[in-house]
Amino acid sequence: MSKKIGFLVAADPIIWKDYTDAFEDELTTKFHWNIGNGTGAKDVFIDYQPKDDATGAVVGAQGDSDTYASVADDFVTSPVDVIVTAGELAAEACKNATNDIPVVVASAGNLSNFAGSNVTGFTNGQDDDPKHQILDERLKRMLQYLSPKKAVAVVGNATVDPVQMAMNYALASLQNSLGKKKIPVYWVSFASANDFQDVQGKLTPTDGTPTAMSF
Repeated sequence: MSKKIGFLVAADPIIWKDYTDAFEDELTTKFHWNIGNGTGAKDVFIDYQPKDDATGAVVGAQGDSDTYASVADDFVTSPVDVIVTAGELAAEACKNATNDIPVVVASAGNLSNFAGSNVTGFTNGQDDDPKHQILDERLKRMLQYLSPKKAVAVVGNATVDPVQMAMNYALASLQNSLGKKKIPVYWVSFASANDFQDVQGKLTPTDGTPTAMSF
């Protein structure tokens, strides 16, 4: 009997394409699943959501918590055999929708609140890096390879505690290292798709369009 995976694309599907391609590649080459509409024991259908109602194209939730909840509820109604997503807020929406369907989180800042539940997955080190070694390396590489000249923006969903802590640390670190060069550093938070309408204005200061570091 075939299986069905509900894949909640929590952000922009274009940004996630490398990850979803890798996910499908692992399913087919390593685990020998056949992706599609087959009905055999090794057939699996991946339902990427949310989609545009008119075109059927995957549009992603773009960080919107209400969309997370709606898609998670749809996966329970469908139903799917497993839900795949990324990020703590998306994981929380899936957990609130079901206690029975397994939820696999590709990456999140902290999954400790889901211990003993149907949610499992991997953390990205943002909330388990007390000496900031991972973040320091990210900052070092950004400065090395991008060499910002005009401005830098630290961008992320600061309503998530680990993200906010990482953003605050990055802001202070960048201000310290770039302040000597008189390169301004901006801190920009967004929590939903609607917030992006305001983000563009914040990322186009008089200093010029900045290099953006996303969390």
